[in-house]
Amino acid sequence: MQKRALIVDDSKSARVVLSKILEKYDFAVDTAESAEEALTRLGEARPDVIFMDHLMPSMDGFQAVQAIKNDPRTASIPVLMYTSQGGDLYLGQARALGAAGVLPKQLGLADVARALEQLHLLPQRSSGTVEDTAQQPLLLDATPPPAAPEAEPAAVVRAAVDPAALREAVEPLFSAQSAELRRFLLGTVDGLAARLAAERPPAVVTAPAAVPAVAHRANPWPWLCVLLALVSAVSGYVAWSEHAARRAAEAQVSTLEASARVEATRVEATKAEATRTAAPAPDAAAAPRTDNGLAGTPPAAETNLIEHYGYGELPLADARLGALRGLITELERRGASGTVRVTSFAADFCLTGNPAEGYALAPDDMPASHCDVLGNPADDALKGSQRASPAFTDYLAAVARTDQGRIGVVLQHVAHAKGGGYPPAGEVNAATWNQAAMAKQLVEMRFTPAAGP
Repeated sequence: MQKRALIVDDSKSARVVLSKILEKYDFAVDTAESAEEALTRLGEARPDVIFMDHLMPSMDGFQAVQAIKNDPRTASIPVLMYTSQGGDLYLGQARALGAAGVLPKQLGLADVARALEQLHLLPQRSSGTVEDTAQQPLLLDATPPPAAPEAEPAAVVRAAVDPAALREAVEPLFSAQSAELRRFLLGTVDGLAARLAAERPPAVVTAPAAVPAVAHRANPWPWLCVLLALVSAVSGYVAWSEHAARRAAEAQVSTLEASARVEATRVEATKAEATRTAAPAPDAAAAPRTDNGLAGTPPAAETNLIEHYGYGELPLADARLGALRGLITELERRGASGTVRVTSFAADFCLTGNPAEGYALAPDDMPASHCDVLGNPADDALKGSQRASPAFTDYLAAVARTDQGRIGVVLQHVAHAKGGGYPPAGEVNAATWNQAAMAKQLVEMRFTPAAGP
């Protein structure tokens, strides 16, 4: 009997992606845009599993799980939370409310398959595979690994990605695969030729009286055609396999190089922020002061700061948090009052990949017109509060508590920043396009002083 799943998410794109994954495992999929709609559907049809988003308008995912588990008619239905939230505290809350597990928001086929196998909703593939899977916890922590020590950022980047070493490691695999396929091709051709020679019928001579008869020979052309077709098919497969493997490896190398560049940019920004926020010297009159470029600016003057960030990064985090902290600290020191409007702009990048497995920056030499996506799926998957790191949110709360309302902070976001700056996709490669996108993907911090009395 076909299994049925219910997806509860207010994001249409998230529902479509997860539905495609579940349909690959022969699941009938129902969807609901809100927790209230999901509870109504449960009264009409009973699914085998529920995928529940956390952040939704009105009733959130935790409240919906609690309502489902408090109803005896639906309490036995397993509920999987899938969200960008992470950490041991969140996982413990989900367990306490009755959720069967927590999956990351950026789901892949392997994540869904492992979760469904643990809930016994997919047939077990093999004893070894099932045993290994069962030993893994269903709760997945989506929290990124801790950052490398600040004292050695450059060394960490070089150790994490070495494209030359990766190419040296991959090249022998290509050579070995090519040699194996050639040996297979030659062995197949030799074997077929031997069979043809063995099966060739001998000449038959009939001699009525003394007149010899011409023997009938088998026509070799059908066998030659078969041989040529086989050789062409095997040669084509060899060429296709080598091309596909090489392209996959080059894409992986390019992705790692792009990640290294983004990480290096982040490290440089962190070092610059550490320099800007260094403690003042004992002689304050002679020591340099960190003021985010506000030196000599009257407290009532309008100020504008710009900070760029890379594809896949949170807009309101890291170097952008340091810049905002320095700006507000300087404004408070000067006794200024007004509003800091923080606006993040998400640009469109040249990417390769697919919704199920995710996207990455395209190789630099790829034509921009051949990119799988000219957009920003990483930003599209985020909701308002998810664009700020916990540290950024905590800092805003601290400012609201301590500055007695003199400085207010307003957050805005602009997706798919349009306007000039993008080159024609048919005339440039991915590197040129993504450089233009990086120039447009930024966070603007504009301080507007309060109007006088």
